[in-house]
Amino acid sequence: MGIRWNTQLRALHAYEPARWVSRDLYKQIIAAVYGEYGVQLKVTPGTLWSRIPADVRKSIEALDLNPTAG
Repeated sequence: MGIRWNTQLRALHAYEPARWVSRDLYKQIIAAVYGEYGVQLKVTPGTLWSRIPADVRKSIEALDLNPTAG
């Protein structure tokens, strides 16, 4: 699905990051994790944000994603 795990950073990232707008990349990560592992990732009050601009964060937090719908 164009997403891979970086063991050094302990983070998911895109194979081709320039291909994705931040919001779409987030949606793709959610779908990939659910499709591969059956786990639904969610933003919570305890989510740690690192180097994410405020407008991108707000856009992601506004999404109501449910990978099981569809």
